[in-house]
Amino acid sequence: MAQEVYFNDTPSDSIKISKLDCIHLGISSFSRNNMLPIVSVGYFRELRLSNTIGLIIDTNIKNVLTTMKTSISSISVDGYMQFNSVFVDAIHGSFSIEPRWYYAYKNRYLNGKKTVLNSGWFVSLPINYESGSLNNDFPNDFSIEIPFGILVGNYISASPQIGYRYALSDKLLCEASLKYSIEIYTSNVPFIENSNKGYLNYKIGYCF
Repeated sequence: MAQEVYFNDTPSDSIKISKLDCIHLGISSFSRNNMLPIVSVGYFRELRLSNTIGLIIDTNIKNVLTTMKTSISSISVDGYMQFNSVFVDAIHGSFSIEPRWYYAYKNRYLNGKKTVLNSGWFVSLPINYESGSLNNDFPNDFSIEIPFGILVGNYISASPQIGYRYALSDKLLCEASLKYSIEIYTSNVPFIENSNKGYLNYKIGYCF
């Protein structure tokens, strides 16, 4: 018995990603022993720039939790400093613009794979502004650990990213991504230096 072969004759130019409006919950983490995952909630709109390139405009509120060294408690004769430590949290507002290329989108569609909610692999470059802390006024005598800049906020970042989005239903999506963030701080707090970090991100969203 001959096997039936399926051909998708959809014109390539008619295969396009979708415009989306979604609310989302996100979790981000990076390699730091005293940092808990950063949790965020927000809204994004995804516009279509071309058949496989979108532009995501995202605004969210995020909460950073960590233990950190605060004011210097003592300095030894040889210059060794001891610090007081405290558990703190900081809430920030964030706004980003993210050009995103779904590079395998057409092949997924032509091969009969799921493409609803722009499912599939993507590469992108989010440009993000993070506000200062909305719930803490950090003094200038805080020691400068890597989390301190994140807690104080007021930075702009560019983050090359690769990830995968999967549609759980016609309205519900999830995605995972890995990004390398180049952060430039605009805060006037002394000693905060620009930094680069790798992040692992997870997101679940509801689109309407």
